[in-house]
Amino acid sequence: IETGAKKLIAGVGMFFVVYSMNRLHINSLILVFLEVIVGAVVYGLLLLFLRDEWIYEMFKSVIGKMRKYNG
Repeated sequence: IETGAKKLIAGVGMFFVVYSMNRLHINSLILVFLEVIVGAVVYGLLLLFLRDEWIYEMFKSVIGKMRKYNG
């Protein structure tokens, strides 16, 4: 799958998760905060699952910095 298609699939998946969260009956400010956090996590996980090059490079960079920091 091409990179653009992977991002589209991840975006659609994120949309369905965040859209379904609108059924929660909580304070709207808290709901917006939760939607942003959950949406970002779902998007990132879907891109990781789809093996997107961009997310893999970021993941490698973070792991490398953690290893460098921890010795």
